[in-house]
Amino acid sequence: MSNYSLEWEKLLITDKSDIKVSFKTTYEIEQDCKLWAKEIASAFKPSLIVFVAKSGFLFARPMSEYFNCPIVDVIASREDNKAKDLVKKIIPWMPKFLLAYMLKKRVSKPSYHEKSNRIVRGTSRFDRIDLEKYDNILLVDDSVDTGWSLLRVQEYLEDKGIKGKYKTASYCVLSESENRVKVDFCRFKDQIVITATSRYSNEHKKFLNDYIGWKNESDAIIEDECKNLC
Repeated sequence: MSNYSLEWEKLLITDKSDIKVSFKTTYEIEQDCKLWAKEIASAFKPSLIVFVAKSGFLFARPMSEYFNCPIVDVIASREDNKAKDLVKKIIPWMPKFLLAYMLKKRVSKPSYHEKSNRIVRGTSRFDRIDLEKYDNILLVDDSVDTGWSLLRVQEYLEDKGIKGKYKTASYCVLSESENRVKVDFCRFKDQIVITATSRYSNEHKKFLNDYIGWKNESDAIIEDECKNLC
């Protein structure tokens, strides 16, 4: 191992952050989400799951299989960030310890949690669904670190008239976010779990293909239903 790599490992070892970083395969996530869904079912049984795309799909799909309910997606995007786009390109080549160190440092900075604009919009699948048909809706996200994205999604859903009909679930939640948004169900607190939703994972391309496949299948079903109504 090079001296350069050893220096980065020393940084990670001496890092005093309370935030932990772990790695999970898609299979591990799917199995864990079904156990998580079983726990949620003791307090809340959704008839519809709304997930934040794209990452939320990895968690919403196995949960929907447990609850036997449909899923739809909404999109929450940040303003363009050239620095973040550059980092995304080099993520696949980073050693695990370096990626973990950078993630921990990024979310530990006070500036990371400052308010920033999020743009939330419904997808064609979300826009076509009749929300009034569903009494219990579960909003699913992969992680809540600052809380700003989830807060904006909640506001968007409430503008659609579902206030009081939904609860929120996020696989990972950082304590810092609790000052601005409430998460009803979380699997891990103050932990970052790197999954197939990350460019770092060798399962990332399969995850994207699965998401695109689900979108195409859902759109086709909706089109058929529309034709039958006509």
